[in-house]
Amino acid sequence: MLYKKLFDELAEGKFDDVMMFKTLDLNPILEFSKELTDFIKLNLKEIREFNLKSLMNIVIDRFRKVGKSYDILEVHYILQENRSNLNFKYTNYDENKLTKYLYNTTTYWKGNRNPEDVPIEEAWKCQICEFADDCDWRKKKIIELQRSKRSLNK
Repeated sequence: MLYKKLFDELAEGKFDDVMMFKTLDLNPILEFSKELTDFIKLNLKEIREFNLKSLMNIVIDRFRKVGKSYDILEVHYILQENRSNLNFKYTNYDENKLTKYLYNTTTYWKGNRNPEDVPIEEAWKCQICEFADDCDWRKKKIIELQRSKRSLNK
């Protein structure tokens, strides 16, 4: 859903390249290397200044010509091991759901909220989590399990 949002914002001319440059701490008027400039000269005849700002203007202009994408998304589940297609499904794009998800995740990563517990059915994910050893939820569940075992043994 995030890629669709980005695509549509580019296609509708709503993409804020100035904010992107600021967020990523990029200098948009810094000239490209000679190698990149030579490559661009061969492939993009319309560019006159060889910097990120000029290149983004061309990218945004080309996206505007494409138009907005459909609101029905096709999701493919691919096995990383051999790239085989496990399954696919169609889902409707829901901007409110995406906005809520992005808000929820960014507030955590910015340190404005505590981590949330996962449903017990998803606790298997803890096996690969790099924070498992410091996870209060996991420690609490281990203590609960130990108490439960003790009460069954009495």
